[in-house]
Amino acid sequence: MKVCSLYKNWFSAEDCDYITRYADKILDVKEATVGRDKKETIHQTRKSQTGFITKKGLANSELWYFVSSKLVDIITDANKKVYGFSISGIDAIQYTVYSNAGDHYSWHTDTFFDQNPFQRKLSVTLQLTDPSTYKGGDFELLQRHEYSLEELRQKGNVLVFPSFLSHRVTPVIEGERKSIVAWFDGRRFQ
Repeated sequence: MKVCSLYKNWFSAEDCDYITRYADKILDVKEATVGRDKKETIHQTRKSQTGFITKKGLANSELWYFVSSKLVDIITDANKKVYGFSISGIDAIQYTVYSNAGDHYSWHTDTFFDQNPFQRKLSVTLQLTDPSTYKGGDFELLQRHEYSLEELRQKGNVLVFPSFLSHRVTPVIEGERKSIVAWFDGRRFQ
């Protein structure tokens, strides 16, 4: 199986700027947590700020539909061509800001292997920030793949990968990195 799929310039620079402006204005962005219940703050594992884009509220729903419609097209294409997973829909869309020196997210997976009948199956990350405006903050997959670090850092590029693959964001050294992360779920893996 191909490890990941990269969609170059799927979102234009203007799209990314629109998402960032809108998200900064309307989302309740606060310290990120870890785990399914989203109650733990463990800085050695994760240090960043997040806000969730939902369908609730007029302002929030406009951003939801703008982002989700483009992401659904990508997931449909990647899943049809590469993965073949049983996908039900979007689990969540998260806006993430790594803005302080040292902000990071250590090695982790996005799938919870618990008793829930649905699991995250495909993860998506959209790079919103111009790579020249920050240092560090690199998205890395533990598994080897065909894309360069520079390709993954390009504003507007979208990476799709199975949610059970280990990945991380290295510590930001300076500047600010913003991204959209979304998860597509389906019935438990058999």
